Amino acid sequence: MSLSAFLQAGGIHRDVPSAEVPSLLERVVRAIPGADEAALGALVDRLRAPGGVSWAPVGDGLALPHLRARAPLGSGSGVIAILFLRDAITAAGPAPDGVPVTRLLFFVAPTPTAHLQMLGRLSAAILRGDLRCAMLDAASDESIIAAIARATPFR
Repeated sequence: MSLSAFLQAGGIHRDVPSAEVPSLLERVVRAIPGADEAALGALVDRLRAPGGVSWAPVGDGLALPHLRARAPLGSGSGVIAILFLRDAITAAGPAPDGVPVTRLLFFVAPTPTAHLQMLGRLSAAILRGDLRCAMLDAASDESIIAAIARATPFR
């Protein structure tokens, strides 16, 4: 499955109040295509657990939140969601440049190995790629989907 297919599964969410981020991330996790209910329940438990999310702020108001503990979901099961926040999220902690985090690229990978691959590709895309510009500009959904499709392919 491609990164753009994972994004289409998770969606692009705009004007999200930071207080609603946890419930939105839970809805995104529960909607992962192809995953069984037991695996989804385990992921939601991890999402809710204190310290269960690594927020990974990267600067310019961007962060790559992901679950600290991973679970195998199967090769076609994964999700990416992009959230444009109405206000800064404090859970992300301090950003390296001090800019409050207002743009999130959340992901759940299909396997623990794929998690590392996705983290690397998505990190590169928001640190120096088209996706970075699209997220900073709050570009149209079509532009964001095209930018993630141009990111290094996911295998």
